[in-house]
Amino acid sequence: MKVQKTGKVKADRPETIEEARRWERYKNKYIENGFCHTDACQAAWGHQIGFALSNKPCSACVLLMADMPVISRGSDGVWRRWTPDILND
Repeated sequence: MKVQKTGKVKADRPETIEEARRWERYKNKYIENGFCHTDACQAAWGHQIGFALSNKPCSACVLLMADMPVISRGSDGVWRRWTPDILND
């Protein structure tokens, strides 16, 4: 049986168990550092599929992002994030 590539983007296919675990770990890291639940979820999602598809963070979380090291591509400079090595501690 030959498998055909469908051209679906990552957001269109089912999430793997490992992706779900990583999402949960990243979300929890953002919550531990003071982010609201909604923006922690958006940040974790942004790490998986790109911040261009994430909603804008609330004003309180924008202040928390001021010292973050990386400006996320595709987010028009709205989202700043940690690198995966920090999130995987």
